Amino acid sequence: RRLILAGVLLGLAAVTKYQLLVVILPGLVLGGLLSVWRGSRTLNVFVIPMLATLVVFGLWQVCFMAYLGPSSFFENITFVRKAASGAALAFSPERAANAARMLLEPGMLFGALVPAVSYGVLLGTRSDDRSVGWRVVSGFTLAALGWFVFASVGWRRYAYPGMALACLPAAAFFVEG
Repeated sequence: RRLILAGVLLGLAAVTKYQLLVVILPGLVLGGLLSVWRGSRTLNVFVIPMLATLVVFGLWQVCFMAYLGPSSFFENITFVRKAASGAALAFSPERAANAARMLLEPGMLFGALVPAVSYGVLLGTRSDDRSVGWRVVSGFTLAALGWFVFASVGWRRYAYPGMALACLPAAAFFVEG
């Protein structure tokens, strides 16, 4: 039940801000892949919330289309695409390089972003009960930072969710290390 509730809440978050869907689904997939790679039997921790997220988002789209009607729905989608004008998904090698350099600056998590994310992935490969949580954190962190580097326009504010998540394994390093 908690996994379904988590998925419903993630779906509601995606309904309120569509850009979150670009991070939520890949984050759950990456966490699940880390679980499979580790040989863990906790794949349901990722699959159930992902399915619930997709159901909630799909139901919202159906309700949205029913309320607006098909023609208004597609007009609205076209308007949203034009308004976003590539801010959410915009690949450019030059922007990707600039965004990656920005993440590696000393001012971003005091230059410890790569070690922090690496430590989070390492914590996710352990065989204890807490490793599942670290797989979730690592999946979302990698998805958020990956989206920032490879698919966003590279504005600094778009890196903040991934940076905030990267602080968790950095703090764990000092607590446990």
